[in-house]
Amino acid sequence: MAGAISRGLTLKDFDGMTIGQIVDYCKTYNDLNKEPEEKDTKIASQKDFDKF
Repeated sequence: MAGAISRGLTLKDFDGMTIGQIVDYCKTYNDLNKEPEEKDTKIASQKDFDKF
Protein backbone atom coordinates (compact mmCIF):
# COMPACT_ATOMS: atom_id res chain seq x y z
CA MET A 1 0.00 0.00 0.00
CA ALA A 2 2.79 2.39 0.91
CA GLY A 3 4.60 1.59 -2.34
CA ALA A 4 1.51 2.31 -4.41
CA ILE A 5 0.92 5.59 -2.59
CA SER A 6 4.54 6.63 -3.12
CA ARG A 7 3.97 6.02 -6.85
CA GLY A 8 1.03 8.43 -7.02
CA LEU A 9 -2.07 6.44 -6.09
CA THR A 10 -4.41 7.83 -3.45
CA LEU A 11 -6.40 5.96 -0.83
CA LYS A 12 -9.53 6.72 -2.84
CA ASP A 13 -7.96 4.93 -5.84
CA PHE A 14 -7.82 1.71 -3.81
CA ASP A 15 -11.63 1.62 -3.60
CA GLY A 16 -12.04 1.03 -7.32
CA MET A 17 -9.00 -1.17 -7.99
CA THR A 18 -8.24 -4.82 -7.39
CA ILE A 19 -4.92 -5.91 -5.91
CA GLY A 20 -3.87 -7.10 -9.36
CA GLN A 21 -4.53 -3.69 -10.86
CA ILE A 22 -2.53 -2.02 -8.10
CA VAL A 23 0.41 -4.36 -8.66
CA ASP A 24 0.21 -3.79 -12.43
CA TYR A 25 0.16 -0.03 -11.85
CA CYS A 26 3.28 -0.21 -9.67
CA LYS A 27 5.11 -2.43 -12.17
CA THR A 28 4.25 -0.15 -15.08
CA TYR A 29 5.24 2.92 -13.06
CA ASN A 30 8.61 1.34 -12.26
CA ASP A 31 9.21 0.35 -15.89
CA LEU A 32 8.42 3.83 -17.17
CA ASN A 33 10.49 5.63 -14.55
CA LYS A 34 13.73 3.63 -14.68
CA GLU A 35 16.94 5.55 -14.83
CA PRO A 36 18.55 5.43 -18.29
CA GLU A 37 21.40 3.18 -17.14
CA GLU A 38 18.88 0.73 -15.65
CA LYS A 39 16.88 0.31 -18.85
CA ASP A 40 17.47 -2.79 -20.88
CA THR A 41 19.39 -1.62 -23.92
CA LYS A 42 20.13 -5.03 -25.42
CA ILE A 43 17.55 -6.05 -27.97
CA ALA A 44 18.05 -9.13 -30.06
CA SER A 45 18.29 -8.51 -33.77
CA GLN A 46 17.62 -10.92 -36.61
CA LYS A 47 21.36 -11.57 -36.76
CA ASP A 48 21.29 -12.73 -33.12
CA PHE A 49 18.39 -15.09 -33.82
CA ASP A 50 20.20 -16.49 -36.86
CA LYS A 51 23.27 -17.26 -34.72
CA PHE A 52 21.11 -18.98 -32.16
